[in-house]
Amino acid sequence: MEMALFGLFWILIAIATVGCFISRFPGPILAFGAILMAKLFMKAGVAIEWWSIAVIAVLVAASWWVNRMLPKWTSSLGTFGKGAKTGTIIGSLIGLLIGCAMVGSASNDAVGMVLLILSLLVFTYIFAVALEYFNEKNLNIALKNGGIATIVYACSTAIKLLIVLYSVYLMFCH
Repeated sequence: MEMALFGLFWILIAIATVGCFISRFPGPILAFGAILMAKLFMKAGVAIEWWSIAVIAVLVAASWWVNRMLPKWTSSLGTFGKGAKTGTIIGSLIGLLIGCAMVGSASNDAVGMVLLILSLLVFTYIFAVALEYFNEKNLNIALKNGGIATIVYACSTAIKLLIVLYSVYLMFCH
């Protein structure tokens, strides 16, 4: 039973990780469910403190809030369309692949992480602008809306990744 729960934990974490980049997957909720399942039903989860579970619950609520409120706040600067939104997803996945390749060739871990983050942000922005331009046919609007979409996406993705990474940390490094 423990092995089956361990496998389910990793399946939930894998889907949650995908959910960090593709908003159709409920990443934060799945990561919270995985760590709660570990706490309640697995021997490895016994040492996880309840306050840590509460921290994840607060982060999940914050993630939901950021996903709802940040687009509304940035709408005064400009509104981005489906092109920019799709571009952020495609760009981040391509940036992640290229960034991971650069991490392996970096001189040290810090340089590798900087390259990964820059790759994610740059490719997210480039694809958001490109796909927004296809819809708007105006480069100035596409540049502005692509930037807004990238900021919203980066904030949302960062908090979701924090939830997933903290869940894995609690399971194995506490």
